[in-house]
Amino acid sequence: MNIYIIGPVTGKPNDNREEFERVRVELDAVGHHADIPHGWVKSGADWDVAMKHSIYRMLHLWTFSREYDEGFGIAMLDGWEDSRGARIEHDLAESLGIECRPWREFL
Repeated sequence: MNIYIIGPVTGKPNDNREEFERVRVELDAVGHHADIPHGWVKSGADWDVAMKHSIYRMLHLWTFSREYDEGFGIAMLDGWEDSRGARIEHDLAESLGIECRPWREFL
C-alpha cells in the first residue's frame, strides 16, 4: 500500500523530520511504500508554500495508486490533530474517501 504520512511540522525541531523518517522506515519494513512531505518541501519554506507542495504530493500519490490498482492511505503521526496543516490534509483526504488512520494501525 502507498501511504502518505501527515503530522506536526511547524515549530518542531528540524521540522519533526526525525519522527517522520522513523515512522516511514517502520511502515516500509512491513511492505508499504511510505512517503513524507520532507522529500518535497524545502526546509524553511513558508507555511502556505509547504502546504501546497504537501497536498499536491498527497493527491499525486492517491491518483497514481488508483491508476495502478494499488491501495492508498494517510498515516497520521501522534499529535496530528494539533497541527493546522495536518488537519487540513486529513479533512481533504477524508472528503475524497481516502482512508486515514493512526500510523500504528498500518503495521
